[in-house]
Amino acid sequence: MRPLLALIPALTVVLPFAATAQAQGEEVVIGLVTLKDDPRYLQDWGYARLVVPPPVRSVDGAQMAVDDLAFVTEAMGLAPRIDERQATPETALDAVPALVAAGANFVLLDLPGDLVETVSAAATDLDVTLINVSAPDNGLRTACRANLLHAYPSDRQMMDTFSQYLRAMDWTGLLILQGENPRDAALADAFTE
Repeated sequence: MRPLLALIPALTVVLPFAATAQAQGEEVVIGLVTLKDDPRYLQDWGYARLVVPPPVRSVDGAQMAVDDLAFVTEAMGLAPRIDERQATPETALDAVPALVAAGANFVLLDLPGDLVETVSAAATDLDVTLINVSAPDNGLRTACRANLLHAYPSDRQMMDTFSQYLRAMDWTGLLILQGENPRDAALADAFTE
């Protein structure tokens, strides 16, 4: 659900730039690259008999963002359209050039961090702005690609916010427990950095 929330600010950034680049009334193609059978959205866990909500597809979130911004886009004479490409790790590199060929100037990447890094490195020569909407990897921020924006916070940003909250609540004693999931280790490392 959290990556879904990152799509609204991502499209809020995209559409004003699209307005300057597109003629009045022209269609604005916004690409979306997702990973087919993405394990990050796999619903295979539960805790204490809690019902885990089904994962929300990022294309649904992107469409909701476009619908929410309809008043603005209509006033600007734009007709945004989401063009989704589901890729495998092997075909992810081909997805962005295909979307650019289809008219996309902006491509939302709902991919794991390693694929975001690979795709953004391969797209440096393309006239496209890539927007990371779901990968929290700290290394993506330090790679500093000119064509890559981030609409999703890094692990460090999330842990900084959490530590500020803990401090505001005057909770200075802290015990960090780490599970066997690799994401647990990444969050624990981000908190202690």
